[in-house]
Amino acid sequence: SKENGGFAEYVEVPQDSCIPMPDSMSFDEGALVEVLACGIHAVAEQAPVTLDSTTVVIGPGPIGVLASLAAQQCGSKVILAGLTQDMDRMKVAKELGVERIVNLQEEDLKQIVLDSTDGYGADFVVEASGSYPGVKTALDLAAKKGTVCQMGVNHGEGQLDWSVILHKELQVIGSLSQKPTAWIKAKNQINEGKIDVKPLVSDVMALEDYEKAFEKAANVTGFKVLFDLEK
Repeated sequence: SKENGGFAEYVEVPQDSCIPMPDSMSFDEGALVEVLACGIHAVAEQAPVTLDSTTVVIGPGPIGVLASLAAQQCGSKVILAGLTQDMDRMKVAKELGVERIVNLQEEDLKQIVLDSTDGYGADFVVEASGSYPGVKTALDLAAKKGTVCQMGVNHGEGQLDWSVILHKELQVIGSLSQKPTAWIKAKNQINEGKIDVKPLVSDVMALEDYEKAFEKAANVTGFKVLFDLEK
């Protein structure tokens, strides 16, 4: 709804911004619907990835992991890439069913992608790290006439070789947040057990511990920190 007050006991929002949560869904799962919706909007609505394609996701944060799982739900083969500092998150992603994880600092991601695609490159690359090195890597990994979907938010200015887009005839699209259609899909996939989001809840804390909660949220070893207003 883009209204302030999300941590308050009560908050007034427009009715059309509300989506009923099934009785069978826990509040922890409900809190992750928005995150999965971001991933679904990127891979199923913006890209959109196709059956039997190869998708590389750069950045194993909560959105990157759930975008990977959403791409697999679309029938794509997925490679999730991150750094050494991301390995705790990568292990959770693997346990949740992400087919292939790659440590960018220890493995040759481009060679892995080429070997997996008979030398063509990735059909789709989702950039979820928000870093300029990530964007450069995404453009490099994409196959000719491939699609690069930018999800990560870049801060500041950076330089990119735009000739790569020209010579490879790439489609480069942005994916910001989510749309109502993605919310419904996310809610259904969680409720039907197609995607398990519970392991992405690292901590559930009392609102009075908000400083500690934000500190934990900034730590890349964890995922999502939730507030329980009844604590």
